Amino acid sequence: MFPIRYGKTALLILVALCFLLVTFKTLKKDGTTYQYDYSNNTQRENAAFVILARNEDLGELRNTMQMLEDRFNHRFNYPYVFLNNDPFSDTFKEFTTGLSSGKTYYGQLSPEMWSYPDWIDQEKARVAREKMEAEGVIYGGVESYRHMCRFQSGYFFRHPLMNQFDYYWRVEPHVQFKCDIDYDPFKVMREKELKYGFAISLTEYGNTIPTLWETVKEFMNEYPQHIIPKDDPDSLIELITNDGGKTYNLCHFWSNFEIASLSWLRSQAYLDYFNHLDKAGGFFYERWGDAPVHSIAAALMLKKSEVHFFYDMGYFHNPFVQCPSEPGWLPAEKCSCDPTESMDKHWWSCTPQFLKLVASIQDISSLLSHMKKPDPPSPNRLYKCTIATSTITPAQTTTQLLLSDTQSIILPQRIIDLAMILQINSKIPVSSSGFVGHIQPCLNKDPPAAHQPKRPTWTESHAYIRGSRTNADQLRILSMEINMIHACKITRSLKPRRSYLSRRQDSFVWGKPSPLRKQVLINKLPVQH
Repeated sequence: MFPIRYGKTALLILVALCFLLVTFKTLKKDGTTYQYDYSNNTQRENAAFVILARNEDLGELRNTMQMLEDRFNHRFNYPYVFLNNDPFSDTFKEFTTGLSSGKTYYGQLSPEMWSYPDWIDQEKARVAREKMEAEGVIYGGVESYRHMCRFQSGYFFRHPLMNQFDYYWRVEPHVQFKCDIDYDPFKVMREKELKYGFAISLTEYGNTIPTLWETVKEFMNEYPQHIIPKDDPDSLIELITNDGGKTYNLCHFWSNFEIASLSWLRSQAYLDYFNHLDKAGGFFYERWGDAPVHSIAAALMLKKSEVHFFYDMGYFHNPFVQCPSEPGWLPAEKCSCDPTESMDKHWWSCTPQFLKLVASIQDISSLLSHMKKPDPPSPNRLYKCTIATSTITPAQTTTQLLLSDTQSIILPQRIIDLAMILQINSKIPVSSSGFVGHIQPCLNKDPPAAHQPKRPTWTESHAYIRGSRTNADQLRILSMEINMIHACKITRSLKPRRSYLSRRQDSFVWGKPSPLRKQVLINKLPVQH
């Protein structure tokens, strides 16, 4: 009996091991998942990350995935779609699946997606590469880079593994996410009916696309039904041209980060657009990138309200970072990037130009509507809001919006967003046009002179912004939205007087003096519910 009992045990163990081995081998096939889709009872959109990678990218990709999981995906468990022009190794599959909280899919590209179409003269393409390399054009001599740009422009969304999804989030090996993402961008895309989202915008190298715009204009003439007329208020064409469409200003969304609608890319309008460009041969005879291809299409075909700036990702792709400016996010460890290095503050960024085009209360509201709403204010707390006229010099008068005792979760970035718009419209330097922080309490405790009004004591969080007199309407729009969110009453000074605060008293805690401020009327009222 003793040997028989242990023999049965050994047989059961052997059968179990064989079953596990068969299961493990089955799960390693392309297009299948390695692991169960762990559900955290969070409702997800029909979306996925899509990553074009090689086996040798595994190390950098794991670093990116770990950051993306920690910052975002451990809350939502979205799947990953990995694509490669060569077969993925078992090691690649095993080590990427081990980091994912959602399903993982692995696919290989078909020859149609990663090769020369039959109308391309490959000898002409080779000569063009050699010429561009000799001229020092970035990636000018790299053949695989051209296949990649063509694939990302017109084929990734047609891979069979992508057919099941409505939205995608493009991720590349070696990128970083510097901020916690505590909301679902895919949900924002669906609820706001957005078609395209970006984090960084900049100008393209002109020597990589010498004939792209002329080819685009040919497409516009041939397919006018696909284009939003440039005189339409919803048109974004002014983002990509400064002369009514004669030339391309090189502005584009950096496509290594994009969250977008697959239905738009699958539309007949976009397919006609890509096919027209593809037939022209510029992906191989020049070095057309997928970033300007996507961006031009978005500017021509999408409404302003359908394109979104994801400012709060803390997205880094060497050498640029998009870092949000909320002063409380760094101390709270929500972000680990430096706002002073943010790409949108550089002169070569096209993001301010985009924000200028979409400047409206609806767009500003949409920009931050996904942020966490503040807790309902206490009925006993006092809120102070005012719009005031300020004099910096006798020749320069501005309009201010002063807010005190406001919730810091949602208000500061709204102020910053409007500040960026005001900077463009009023040409006020970044260093003096917008600021969010805490204003110091009044330092002088002596009673005011008889001719001076009583000073307000600044003890709570404050937000401060100024813009030119012509932007008073925009400030009023923002104040109305603040009124809806924070239930504070806005009062306007009708007869402002000379400033009664000294320069030392009227300064910010970070040492940046404010302009001298004229007397403003501040009402202190209980919050009404």
